[in-house]
Amino acid sequence: MPHIKLPNYRLGISPSVRSSYKMDNLNPSQKLDLVAARIFGISFGGNLRNGMKAIKRLDSGQNRARQYSVPVWNPAQWFPFMTQWKKLEFNRKLVDGRKMRIMMRGVKIGRQKGGEKISILNIYERKKASME
Repeated sequence: MPHIKLPNYRLGISPSVRSSYKMDNLNPSQKLDLVAARIFGISFGGNLRNGMKAIKRLDSGQNRARQYSVPVWNPAQWFPFMTQWKKLEFNRKLVDGRKMRIMMRGVKIGRQKGGEKISILNIYERKKASME
């Protein structure tokens, strides 16, 4: 482990107490302090870290899992028509019937006097032509 020695002149920040340790003659509290520095990182200045903030903080994997929590894959959640297929088909038939009734307004089906026979397909073509 490299030992960082800081000068004692005024830097704007006070140098760490660790810089004044004599490495050949360490007492137990100094050894413990150096171990803590190796584990939790060396901080310059008089404010030594105790590492509690780093211990309390969740690791990035847990943070991401909490941010993007996705429930168990359920296809019905993303594709609800898969479970409600009969209901969807029933509603589609109702809508088609309503469209047909609306398009049939004012149109007589069958043979007219002096005219040709009108079928349902002719009604669609007439409505499309009138819309354009």
